Amino acid sequence: MIFKALPQPASLVFLALRLALLDLTSKYIMFQALASASTPSIPLWPGVLHLTLAQNKGVAFSFFSDWPVAFLVFLNTVLLGLLLYALWQYRAYLSASKRYYWAAALLLAGAIGNGADRLLNGGVTDFIDLRWLQFPIFNLADVFLTLSVALFIWGKLTVNDIKSERMN
Repeated sequence: MIFKALPQPASLVFLALRLALLDLTSKYIMFQALASASTPSIPLWPGVLHLTLAQNKGVAFSFFSDWPVAFLVFLNTVLLGLLLYALWQYRAYLSASKRYYWAAALLLAGAIGNGADRLLNGGVTDFIDLRWLQFPIFNLADVFLTLSVALFIWGKLTVNDIKSERMN
């Protein structure tokens, strides 16, 4: 497997880039399919799960949507830099725990996916619409970010278990 051959930080970045590419590809496919659809939403499971095209010009839940795109791109770049610095500082944890490793890869993938989408398109393309929750429309990068936070919290709550979870 390629991850075994790469040094730990390189394999994490490689995994994050692959996940970010998956996110960007899904956004492109959904934009192409939904922008030309005859209806604004395609129900996969009516009333529960729909594919609905939305362009988020702001950050989470459209906060700061009236701010200039250049500022948001700058903010994303600074935050990505801080994220990379934090990952470098905590690399010992990442190599010691599968949970932290995956949490970091998912966090980086979500940041890259949404950041690249904002840079290329002036906003973030959202398409997953959970109607039954009445939740804001989101995308795969948002899923990656949410899973990342959950894994970090789980790792922190079970910190004594880190020795039994060492990477092989």
